[in-house]
Amino acid sequence: MNQIQNTAKTKAGTHPKPTAARTDSPSSAISILWKGVCMGGADIVPGVSGGTVALILGIYERLLTALSRCDMPLLQLAFRRQWRPAAQRIDLGFLLLLATGILVGMVGCASTVSRLLSDAGSRPYVLSIFFGMILASAILVSRLIETGFQRMFVPWTAGMLFAFYLSGLPQINHQPNPVSLLLCGAFAICAMLLPGISGAMILVLLGAYEHLIEIPNALASGERISANLTELISFGIGCALGLVVFSKLLRWLLKCHAAITMATLCGFMFGALRKLWPFQIDRTPELQWKRKQFEPYLPDSFDTQQASVLIVGAVAGILVLGIGYRVQQQRSSSTHPVPPSNL
Repeated sequence: MNQIQNTAKTKAGTHPKPTAARTDSPSSAISILWKGVCMGGADIVPGVSGGTVALILGIYERLLTALSRCDMPLLQLAFRRQWRPAAQRIDLGFLLLLATGILVGMVGCASTVSRLLSDAGSRPYVLSIFFGMILASAILVSRLIETGFQRMFVPWTAGMLFAFYLSGLPQINHQPNPVSLLLCGAFAICAMLLPGISGAMILVLLGAYEHLIEIPNALASGERISANLTELISFGIGCALGLVVFSKLLRWLLKCHAAITMATLCGFMFGALRKLWPFQIDRTPELQWKRKQFEPYLPDSFDTQQASVLIVGAVAGILVLGIGYRVQQQRSSSTHPVPPSNL
C-alpha cells in the first residue's frame, strides 16, 4: 500500500523507487504466499476483488510492475538464455509465490464459499462480512488520494456508477467451452486486477462461474478429467493474455495519472458494494443458486436476525479499518514524507 500511496502523492510522470522486500528470505516468502492465499480466496466470491486485497496488503504496484515487464526485452533475454536477468526483470520469485498462494486460496475456498453462499441461512452473514470489509477497504484506499475531493469527484463518480451498473446486469446463460473460457479468462483477469471489480462477478455475468467453480471437485472425484483439464488450460491462457496486456495499461495510468486512476478505482470499490448487499430477494427460486438472480432491497424494519447481520458486517469493517490504519501508520512512520501531488 505504501507503494501506491507514494505513486498517488508524486507528480505525474514520476515513478517511486521500489521498496518491496526481497522474496529470498523465509519470512518474506511466507508473507507473499499468505497474501496470495487471501487474494485467491477473495476472487472466489462474486463481488469481492483480488485487486482490492492486493491494494490493501501493499503488493498492488509490485504485482503490476512485474506483470507489465512480460514484453520484448524479456523475450530477448530468454532467447539469449540469460535466465537470471530474465527472472529478475519480472520478479519471478514474487510472481511464483503469489501465484501459488492464489491457486491454494481458490482451490481451498471454492467448496466452502459455494456451500455458505448456497445456504439461505448463512448467505446474508457471508455477504455482510464481505460488505463491511470492502466498505472499510474503500475508505482506506480513499485516504491514499491527497488531491482535493472536488477535483476527483468526476472520476470517482464515473467509477462508482460503472461498477454499480455492472454488478446489476443479468448473467448470460450458455454452456462454456474451451474457446469461450479463454475469452472469459481474459475479461475476468482484467477485472481481478481492478480494485472493486470482481473477476468472479464477471464470470457470473458471462455464465462461466458455476462451471469453473465445480471443476476442482470434479477433478478430485475423477470426472471428465481430460475435458476439465482442457478447459482449465484454455481459461489459464486467457488469463495470461489478459494479464500481460491490461497490466501495462493499468501501470501506465498509475504512473502518469495516479490521482485520477486511484479515484476511479476507489469509485469502483464503492459501486461494487451493490453485489454484496446482504439483504437480497431471490427472483429465480427454481434455479440452482449459482444461476439465481438476486435483487437487493432495504428492509422496512429490522428484526433480530437482520440486525445481527448488520452487526456482523459492522464488526468486520471495523476490524479491517483498525488493521488498515495501524499498517498505514507503521509504514508512514518508517518512510520519508513525500510532497502532495499537483494533479
